[in-house]
Amino acid sequence: MEYLNNKGIQTLIHYPIPINEQKAFQYQKDEIFEVSRKFSNEIFSIPIYPDIRKETLVEIVKAINEYGA
Repeated sequence: MEYLNNKGIQTLIHYPIPINEQKAFQYQKDEIFEVSRKFSNEIFSIPIYPDIRKETLVEIVKAINEYGA
């Protein structure tokens, strides 16, 4: 995320609270979902929306492909 943000590409963790810890699933609050907790801190979103410009998509894909190269 830091790498992309430094390139001017906004990232965001959309689901920072694991499913079982959300209000709708309070009946599961005492259960442990290790993978869900791990993913809630690691999976992030990149810009995507209906009218995104092709040039913007190319920049995002290029930056992702260059990461760690």
